[in-house]
Amino acid sequence: METVTFAPPAARRADRIFACIVLAVYALSAAIPLRLLDRVGVTLCPFRGLTGLPCPGCGMTHAFVALAHGNIAAAWHYNALSLPLFAFGLFWLMARLTGDSARPVLSRRAEGILVIAALVLALAYDAYRICVPTARPF
Repeated sequence: METVTFAPPAARRADRIFACIVLAVYALSAAIPLRLLDRVGVTLCPFRGLTGLPCPGCGMTHAFVALAHGNIAAAWHYNALSLPLFAFGLFWLMARLTGDSARPVLSRRAEGILVIAALVLALAYDAYRICVPTARPF
């Protein structure tokens, strides 16, 4: 049987800080009307500003606002990666708010595999959006 280790108090404190940040992102997403973002027309992405091409995160702000207002189709249009990220954030936040203070720590190998998988997915999605201009939200 495998032994499960738990995060030290400093990691739990970092979780609480991160939970506050995640909660603020969701609250702001719900408070901002999507049509306001569409009118602003400002590009905050340095990659897109320099190249004119989307990065994996381009459209994420619009997508999170759309999801917070229940518009899944618009969120998919702005950035398809926002759907799993938004859902993961909600599940993670709910786990923190329901008192799950002792979270299991992943092994370094498992963390590495998850990070590499996420990077490969993001880069593949970015390559798709660069190669298929109709897949670009802006």
